[in-house]
Amino acid sequence: MYKKRLVGKIGIVISLYLILSLGVAGLAQAEEEIPLGILTSLTGPLGTEGQPIYKTWQWQVEEINTLGGPLGRPIKLYVADTETSVEKGMMGARKLITMNRVKGILGPSSDIMVAIMGYCKDNKVPLISQWSGTHKLSMTGGEYQFRTAPDDFFEGFAAAAFMLDKGWKKIGLIVLNRESPKSIGKIVETQVEKMGGKIVAKQVIEPGMTTYRSEIRKIDQANPEAVFLAVDLDTLAILYPQMYEMGIEYKVILGSDAHQPTTIEVIGADALEGVYAEKPAAAAGTLAYDIFEAKYKHHMEIGVSAFTPNAYDALNIWALAVQAAGKVDGEAIAHKIRYVANPPGTKVNTFAEGMVLLLRGQDINYDGASGPCDFNEYGDIMGNARVVQVQKGKWVDVRFYSGDEIAKIVGE
Repeated sequence: MYKKRLVGKIGIVISLYLILSLGVAGLAQAEEEIPLGILTSLTGPLGTEGQPIYKTWQWQVEEINTLGGPLGRPIKLYVADTETSVEKGMMGARKLITMNRVKGILGPSSDIMVAIMGYCKDNKVPLISQWSGTHKLSMTGGEYQFRTAPDDFFEGFAAAAFMLDKGWKKIGLIVLNRESPKSIGKIVETQVEKMGGKIVAKQVIEPGMTTYRSEIRKIDQANPEAVFLAVDLDTLAILYPQMYEMGIEYKVILGSDAHQPTTIEVIGADALEGVYAEKPAAAAGTLAYDIFEAKYKHHMEIGVSAFTPNAYDALNIWALAVQAAGKVDGEAIAHKIRYVANPPGTKVNTFAEGMVLLLRGQDINYDGASGPCDFNEYGDIMGNARVVQVQKGKWVDVRFYSGDEIAKIVGE
């Protein structure tokens, strides 16, 4: 029954593509392009995660432009590689806004999002991140700044709950001194204590060091049952081999910045065997996710990467907001983001579906591949998290925590 619904849904989407293509594709050739900025990590510690995200946006824009684009105009991408650096991110934002005159920016990581959000607001450029989870943003933004990734609270809660559920109550923490790792590390620390566990040792480490043996010894001396590593992949590549050489007598859980497509390749399958990791997660198995996954497999040579559904949703929402705004104006687009993403309105899972209804003057409620994208007053969404484990050289799903489940447990 479900397969019939999926096939039927995809058939409807294809039909809508044809309608839109015939109706407005011709106009797009004559109209001025709509500039959209991509400000994300193509290199640096988050580069292996950022590359499939950027490739997703490339084929997605081609698809949208084939349909004629919002307002019958094609989207043009302008790209700045942040190199996962705040300085490079700020330079990239200035270039995209002042030189390329973009009417939206997608892609910054947590520390860069914090650094540029005021500048984007001052210039009335909407900013949407597919992976910025820092808790610093949980009570800010919502006018020009939005996230299709959940706040770090959701994955921090999931990591803490998983460790306590496994009976590991004495927890060690190693936290990289950067915005994103500090955010998730703080939430894990708080939630472990709230759930009846104890942080027996915590070490804050600096990026770019050649050795972390002193910090590892201090963690070892506290005899933890599990250690949570809130670090990025570049740091893990130095830290974890040293932990492994010194002997690991506890369970290891990686934070999301260290859990990337190349983590097993970089560290080695044998060394990582049995290691756990957490990550924000799309609710796979929904109709919206299945439609996205089918497209992704058609265009990409790798499996669905963790933040690509969130990235896909961010671009669809921005493009639909352009259509709803009726003009290519940053302020107008920002004010229409909730209009196309939140209820009330007819639920849609793709740009094509939403475009047709907007052309008919109907309200829409975008439900995405990553899940419902209903933004609260601060531009945040509900989120899910997943715990995985390395088993025989592959990441294997161990536990899924839905946003509704987390909210119910914590009473929020």
